[in-house]
Amino acid sequence: IGSITKTFTGTLLADLAREGTVKLDDPVQGYLPPDWTMPTRDGRDISLLHLSTHTSSLPRMPPGFLPFLLLTLSSDDPYSQYRAENLQLTLSQITLDRPIGSRFEYSNLGVGLLGEALARAAGEPEQLRERVREEARRTARRMAAAERARAFGAEGHETGLEGLEVEADLGDRCAGHRVLAELVDEASEDGTRLGAPALRGAVA
Repeated sequence: IGSITKTFTGTLLADLAREGTVKLDDPVQGYLPPDWTMPTRDGRDISLLHLSTHTSSLPRMPPGFLPFLLLTLSSDDPYSQYRAENLQLTLSQITLDRPIGSRFEYSNLGVGLLGEALARAAGEPEQLRERVREEARRTARRMAAAERARAFGAEGHETGLEGLEVEADLGDRCAGHRVLAELVDEASEDGTRLGAPALRGAVA
């Protein structure tokens, strides 16, 4: 799934920041072993947020990555042979060519480093995987509820536009419909079946 995993890493960062385990502006150095050296520039440290938003000034790929790429030509994962000790060496050899946070540059290296830092901050890999799974489940429930709520959207007409129909997407905008949809979602999880006709009668 390639770079889709960057979304997972960003989700973990948001989740850990929300609960107070990390802060977005924390220097990455604080989450790495003492013998690891993060590159700095103009007295400024790279933060977790810099890594997540691709503004760390780190390069797109680790310098000297070609040998690892050649080792994995027959694999779906080009990073399978790139270990933590390789990342440690890479970081110690990088000189940033511009101020940290000065501009966006997509960086596989940066997000990979973010994953390493978050893993050390949050604990066991299985705990991290379960965090992603739970967030995905919450998102899926919200999306399903919003989709059901769209069935109750009003079809509006604006005067002077010669019959042009403008959809009022109440599934997204009307708090009452969202609450109703969430109740349906909870009822469905409990095994209760509430059909659309019954709901239409309830909100008529």
